[in-house]
Amino acid sequence: MSALTVKLGSLLLRTLAKPVANSIKNQAKQHPSFKKFCMDVAQTYHRVETNMKMRFLDYKVEGNIRPLNDVRAVELGANFLSEALVFGVAVITVMGETVRQSRKSSKQKSAVEESLEVLKEENAVSQEVLRELAASLKELKAQVEGLQVELEERRQSPKSTRPA
Repeated sequence: MSALTVKLGSLLLRTLAKPVANSIKNQAKQHPSFKKFCMDVAQTYHRVETNMKMRFLDYKVEGNIRPLNDVRAVELGANFLSEALVFGVAVITVMGETVRQSRKSSKQKSAVEESLEVLKEENAVSQEVLRELAASLKELKAQVEGLQVELEERRQSPKSTRPA
C-alpha cells in the first residue's frame, strides 16, 4: 500500500470522525440512557477536574463538590465523548503511521543487511581468487627465474665448450 493511500485514508478517518462526534452530541440530548451515561461521564470529569485544580492551587477540598446541572452535564459529557472520539481516531492514525514507518524501516534494514551479506560473500570469493592469483603469480615468477637461469647457463655453456 502506498504512503499516499495511507495518508488519504487517515485523512478520511479524521474527517469522518467529526460528523460522528457531532452525532454523539445530538444523540446525548435525545436518548435517555445515553443522556444518563453522558451525565455520569460529565460529573466524573467535573469532580476530577475540580479536585486537580484545587490541589494545584493548594486549596482544601471541603465536603462534596457541587455537581453540574443536568443540561450542562449532558453538554459537557457529550463534548467530552465526541472529543475523545476525535482524539482516539487521531491516536490510532498516528500509531498506524508509526507502525507503517517501522515496517518500512525494518524492510529497508533487512534489504541493506541482505545486500551487505551478499557483498561480504562476494568479497570472500574475491579474496580467495586474489590469493589463488597471488600463488599463481609466485609460481610463474619461480618458473621465469628458473628459465632465466637455464637460459643463462645455455648461453654460457656453448662459449666455454667452443673450440678455439
